[in-house]
Amino acid sequence: MEYGLVYYLCRRCHTEVENNESMKKQLKLFARAKFNTKYSPDLFLKEFGKDY
Repeated sequence: MEYGLVYYLCRRCHTEVENNESMKKQLKLFARAKFNTKYSPDLFLKEFGKDY
């Protein structure tokens, strides 16, 4: 929430994303790209500890 990386999904869509690894990865990549436009890639790794 702090970095604006929250996506509001209905229950059906949330369940679909949780059960679909490809969709889950796409959302993570989209969030990372959005984060990197406002902050640095180094901060992403520092805050989240993962490189999607």
